[in-house]
Amino acid sequence: MKYLITENQKSELLINLVKNGEVDMASDLVGGMNNLINIVGESKLMDVMINKFDKLNITKRGGSILLMNGGLPILEKPSSIWGLDLTVYDDYIKLTIGEELTTFYTSNRRNLIKELVSRFPELYSEKVRVYKDTGKYLKIAEYEL
Repeated sequence: MKYLITENQKSELLINLVKNGEVDMASDLVGGMNNLINIVGESKLMDVMINKFDKLNITKRGGSILLMNGGLPILEKPSSIWGLDLTVYDDYIKLTIGEELTTFYTSNRRNLIKELVSRFPELYSEKVRVYKDTGKYLKIAEYEL
């Protein structure tokens, strides 16, 4: 007897794999990350990624506002008159979301930043600079929000 999987069931199965950290397996089952995104939907994968940030809070240090996840700074809005751009610490985000979502994150970095800023409006800035880590030696990207 054959078992028929509807589109809805397939999507739910894939979402459960992603939630359980099996993004690579889900991606392999459907022939790659682009197919996974097409089946599951970018918004569902974004929700899974956002849910990885389970300890978000705002902290102030020396006038700067930091979005922290546990003890890691994720985003920082400097207090300096010369540094009004929002700073993003890429490695700390990758550490939070896990290796399995890194490929999706890299291609959707700007959308994740927008989503995090929408949840914490005090971080709003027109320009965003993404650095590898808090050392700020390696700038990875720059965006307009």
